[in-house]
Amino acid sequence: MTLTLNIAKIDYVTVEETICEGENYRFGKKRLNAAGEYVETFKNIQGRDSVVTLILSVTDKVYSNIEETICRGDVYVFGDRTLKNPGQYKATFTSSTGCDSIVTLDLKVTESSKSTIREMICEGETYEFGSQTLTETGKYEETYVSANGCDSVVTLYLTVVKPHIVEFNDTIKEGAIYKRNGFYIDSYEVGENVFTHEGVNRYGCDSIVTLNLFVIEKVVRPDVIPAKFMTPNGDGIRDTWEIENLSYYSKYTVKIYNRWGKLLVTYTNEYPGWDGYYLGHPQPSTDYWFEIDLEETDTQKVGNFTLMR
Repeated sequence: MTLTLNIAKIDYVTVEETICEGENYRFGKKRLNAAGEYVETFKNIQGRDSVVTLILSVTDKVYSNIEETICRGDVYVFGDRTLKNPGQYKATFTSSTGCDSIVTLDLKVTESSKSTIREMICEGETYEFGSQTLTETGKYEETYVSANGCDSVVTLYLTVVKPHIVEFNDTIKEGAIYKRNGFYIDSYEVGENVFTHEGVNRYGCDSIVTLNLFVIEKVVRPDVIPAKFMTPNGDGIRDTWEIENLSYYSKYTVKIYNRWGKLLVTYTNEYPGWDGYYLGHPQPSTDYWFEIDLEETDTQKVGNFTLMR
């Protein structure tokens, strides 16, 4: 017998594979899930040994966090979910490597902002408020887009200030200076006078003040002259204390005091002359004090006189 013996060479093969984290790779009778280098012997189609070296790579899952903000009333599409409430959400996507990409979403919902403003304009002016041109007092609203892209509702309280129109009627005596109601007047005519002051009020709007001033002609009256003494003895001469020229005045008050300051008598707008009596009793001879108030000339006289019996 003649034997022809052929020795076959062993095949050596190297392969590289990649799986995703959490997956298994079947290599012969093994299930692999960790990266590394593995060697296994197989029979090829000719029945010869084939030594295969596997270089296995494991791609980690991708974890990422994102933050998003929506306005109240809007929705956010996250994977197969439609979200409208704030919170944290997770979803799994396929990355560019074909493995899982796990995304955590922190979703915030911004409320529509609200604000209030108060403004004043003068009558006849206009106020531009968004798309509105306003001329009347009232409450108005406009919706704007704020810096975060959400609605901003602004409420306006608008006040339209009317012109401040006031009219005064007053009276002074000729020669007096008028210093009331915001006027200073030292030049006028006897009788009716009309003065107008135009300016602005505290809001910056028109202020018109009219003064109807009636000037009473000054009447020159003689000065009153109180007597220096009285002698109530029944002889008809100076039996009462007299005040010369008092009859030229219609509004006055006369008061008489004893030497200790006690008020004895008061006469108003009518003076018959004091007879030297108090509560039906004759008063003693001595000095007495007086006050004479003249309303028409806004003057007062004070002094003393002597009663002699």
